[in-house]
Amino acid sequence: MDFMIDTPDVVKKAAKGVYDSAVSSVVSGADYVGDKVSEGAQYIGDAAVAVGNSIVSGFNYTLTKAQQAGRAVKDGVAYVYDESKKTFTAITVGATVALCETARAAKFVTAAAWNELVNQVASVGANKLSNTDIDAQLRELVEYFSPDPSMDQSRDGERIEADDCGCQSPGGIRPPNCSQKSGTLPKAHYVNGINTNIAGHCATLKNLAKTLCKEVYGTYNATSGIGGDVVECVDNISRSETVPATQLAKEILANLGKDPPQEMDLYAHSQGGLVTQHAVIQVKNTLTANYIATHCQGHTPTATEAAAAQKDTLARMAKLKINSFGTAVLGWPEGPRYESYTNLADPVPRVIISAQLNHMAETFTDGKILSSILFEEPYANPIRAHSMDEVYIPRMKAARPPPNCLCK
Repeated sequence: MDFMIDTPDVVKKAAKGVYDSAVSSVVSGADYVGDKVSEGAQYIGDAAVAVGNSIVSGFNYTLTKAQQAGRAVKDGVAYVYDESKKTFTAITVGATVALCETARAAKFVTAAAWNELVNQVASVGANKLSNTDIDAQLRELVEYFSPDPSMDQSRDGERIEADDCGCQSPGGIRPPNCSQKSGTLPKAHYVNGINTNIAGHCATLKNLAKTLCKEVYGTYNATSGIGGDVVECVDNISRSETVPATQLAKEILANLGKDPPQEMDLYAHSQGGLVTQHAVIQVKNTLTANYIATHCQGHTPTATEAAAAQKDTLARMAKLKINSFGTAVLGWPEGPRYESYTNLADPVPRVIISAQLNHMAETFTDGKILSSILFEEPYANPIRAHSMDEVYIPRMKAARPPPNCLCK
């Protein structure tokens, strides 16, 4: 038998009070834990921010110190570079001279191998020496090469004729035993390279006259010593005005500026090639300006007139034949006809190329690459491989058929 007992109200009230108290305690506890978790999170967040700020401050500090150190290193490098520049040119020239002198004793080294070594050193040196940042230092080097008082600097750019070379006859130098009057033989013109005095210039004029069977004149590119001549080579490459280039331009204009234009046969060796390049640019500019002045009557030329001026200029320039030896193969202006000879054992052409690469605009704005007649004729002394009279003229003579000599 089951008994049913009614729960008194007092018990229900007590049970409810316990339940409410328990719930309240749980809620309060949860709130307390939540508050503490929040406080802990805030603490951790504040700590993280503090650590982050410390890291940033440390990074900024490190960066500042690194920048200071970087500036110090940069300043140090700049100082070393500036000091190096002051001695670089002297070292390069000295090393080249030392190489040449050592060649006399280095008999176990083949001439070809020795030439290649010197060519490499000279090419790198030329590229550095012609750099515009170093050019000023190079010019200071000139004082180490004081010119010989006997050098004919006052004759720079002068037209050289037979009587300038001790020949008792008017006009240009003619072949030996050639008795006819001046003007009866075909003519040629010659421009010499560096470190050449009048006697050397005249010797080459005579050699060319005999080889070509022509009446030969010269534009004398006077020497002011090796240092001064090297500086002037850089001037030629950068198209700065020089007396020989200006005077040679006048010689060329005297032929091409005529109506009709006259043929001109020009021979250029070494720096003479650089002189010739600049002279040709001057001539092209003058011919174009003359055409415009004559045909445009003061007004700005139209596109058609400008094209006609260029056509006339190139037609006149085609009357100029340039024969180059041991000189630039880059930077030759459009227009003339070219014949180029390059001895692969000659250091000068590579030296010139290396220097021209520091003057790209001047070299390539109106400049093409020549296809040279290449050969290799090495010597223990690489300078001999550059000789116009010993190397290049004999090579030209061998490459060409004998001239139809009209000498009597």
